[in-house]
Amino acid sequence: MLEEDTYPQFWTIGATERSDSLVVTSSLDGAAGYVCSRATSDKTNLVIDVLVCSRGVTDEAEEILHGIASRLPV
Repeated sequence: MLEEDTYPQFWTIGATERSDSLVVTSSLDGAAGYVCSRATSDKTNLVIDVLVCSRGVTDEAEEILHGIASRLPV
């Protein structure tokens, strides 16, 4: 077990945003800007789910999701 796993972590979960995908952003309380952004979308018979975590994350998860979706056959 890693040392950082020995104490509880508290996250603030943001509102879900809807456009052509679902996006939710979470921030780790007390971690000076450490954020996770998750974007999910479906395309015919496939679900694309992207999770990006780092300091200062903005819309990277949604950008990656759109990049993946744009390469799939219609």
